[in-house]
Amino acid sequence: MAKRKRSCASACADVPPADAQPVAGPVAGPVAGPPPKKAAAVRAYLVEHPEARNVEIVAALASQGILVMPNYVSVIRSQKGGRPQKGPRGRRPQVAGSSLREVLREERITLQKRLKAIDMLLE
Repeated sequence: MAKRKRSCASACADVPPADAQPVAGPVAGPVAGPPPKKAAAVRAYLVEHPEARNVEIVAALASQGILVMPNYVSVIRSQKGGRPQKGPRGRRPQVAGSSLREVLREERITLQKRLKAIDMLLE
């Protein structure tokens, strides 16, 4: 059976044809350089307003032409303190008195003292 194409005249009425020229809309002006760094803008705003909520930061940055989402602000805010650095992996240093050899030596000395005490009592 041959498939019939369905007409999407009503559903596609708002979609312009592929070869149509874009309609000029509100333009902020010529681009003067690289786009602003969003993370830097969020951090700068947080320095000035540390108690601001994520939605307030989004609104303030949107007025400057920087579009961010509240969850992005949350991610930047959570990275504020930085991660604690992990130390090198490997063996842990020995704690004084915790090696097996030292424990056995202490036990041997204790037993020798007890044996001397018993010998003195038996004499």
